[in-house]
Amino acid sequence: MTTQVAETLLAASQASAVVEAAEAVSCALAAALKTRLAASRVSARSVSTQLGYDPLYLTNVFRGRYRFRVEVLFQVLLAVGDSPFLFLHEEHPFGGPAWAALTGKPPEGSEGSGGSRFLDTLSDRLAAEASAKEPEAYRLRIGELLRYHLRRAGLSQQEASLALGHGPGALGQVLRGYGQLTLTQVFGVLSLLGMRPGRFFLEVFLPTAINPADRAQEADLLDAFGELFAEMSEAFLARREGD
Repeated sequence: MTTQVAETLLAASQASAVVEAAEAVSCALAAALKTRLAASRVSARSVSTQLGYDPLYLTNVFRGRYRFRVEVLFQVLLAVGDSPFLFLHEEHPFGGPAWAALTGKPPEGSEGSGGSRFLDTLSDRLAAEASAKEPEAYRLRIGELLRYHLRRAGLSQQEASLALGHGPGALGQVLRGYGQLTLTQVFGVLSLLGMRPGRFFLEVFLPTAINPADRAQEADLLDAFGELFAEMSEAFLARREGD
């Protein structure tokens, strides 16, 4: 086996591992959406029909037969009156695992801290903002932000595309709005960037007037604040339980 062939096989193996991991995250999100529909007593068939798809479209997405496209996630959530921000924040919270464990609630028996009230207010505002946008706008914004972060990381779109097992120009096309951007591709790019999905989705929902560089800086600060507040609250609860 030549060195070139060995390098090609290694690259293909690495791409496969990244894609498999991204698909697993995408499938978990699809399962969460299915659960959300069931809790709302809304059938996948009725929502599919409402959105102009084949009645079995969402069922096939949930079963992994169809690719889970970004705009479909937003279409479904908005169609049933759910907040895309709150849904994604529950599944991939900004502030990391500590914030997920805290679930944004102040310690029982307390009136909450300034940090908790700030983050609750932020969540309410972003939830309202998210519900006012069109699904297509989110697809384009996600593509724009992923392109920005690839540039910021010094990784070309061609390199990222190859790393995800696509042709050199395939990913760049969908990130620019030409073609169908899937959640597997989104999570795959985030994996290449080493960025937590919760951190990225926070950036997606920030006001549209902020340019990509300012949006990234603000999201970094908010994410870090959420993580710090969650860790401090977790330590406070631990001390209370020890008293």
